[in-house]
Parts: sequence; structure tokens; C-alpha cells
Amino acid sequence: MKKLNLQGLHEYRSKLRTEYNNVVAIEPTGWTYNDKMVSLDQIKPKGNKEIKIYGLPYSEHSSYLELKRFVQYIRPDQILPTVNNGNPASRRMMEALFESWMNEDKAENKPKQTKIGAWAK
Repeated sequence: MKKLNLQGLHEYRSKLRTEYNNVVAIEPTGWTYNDKMVSLDQIKPKGNKEIKIYGLPYSEHSSYLELKRFVQYIRPDQILPTVNNGNPASRRMMEALFESWMNEDKAENKPKQTKIGAWAK
């Protein structure tokens, strides 16, 4: 988290310049919570054209349901598990769990939210 700032992300991006043009960072923090926020379009990034930092309401102490809703809200293209990833079977189990969250969201025909990949544009 200490490199989650423009300078740190600029250094990170310069290492990957041949592969990526932009960096989108998510700053998970409870300090951005606003009960009036209903759409990702209302979240405004800090940064510049090539590096964007989005502050999203999140806590490391979030419940299972809060994490599930967070994933369904931002609709990521890929999730890399940071727990229960010590072997291939555990990773597959976590990936299946994440996929079930996304499929559940689709089955309920919820309004389409902007996908997080669109934030880099």
C-alpha cells in the first residue's frame, strides 16, 4: 500500500512500459464510503491520463457477503486469490467460488454496471 501513489505507480508502470500503457489502481479504504454512491460512474479517480487511482469503500475486516458484493459491483475480468492459493486444487476452488459470484449476479438480471476495465480508458 505504501507505493499506491502517483510516484510509486509511475515507477511500476515504467518497468512494464512495453506491455502496458496505463495503470489502474484500486485503493481499498473505508474513508471513501458514501451512502449516496450507487454507481461506479460516481467514483472519480486521482491521477492523470496514464495512471488512475480509484478509492473504493472496502475494509480488510469486510464480511464474506461484503466481499462478494464488492466483486459483483466492480465486475473484474480476473481475480487473483491471495489466500488459499498454496496448491492448484485450492486455487481452482477459489476461482470457482469467484466465478459462481459472477454467474449469480448475471442470473439475477441486475442492471449492468460499468466493468472495471473501462476505467482505464
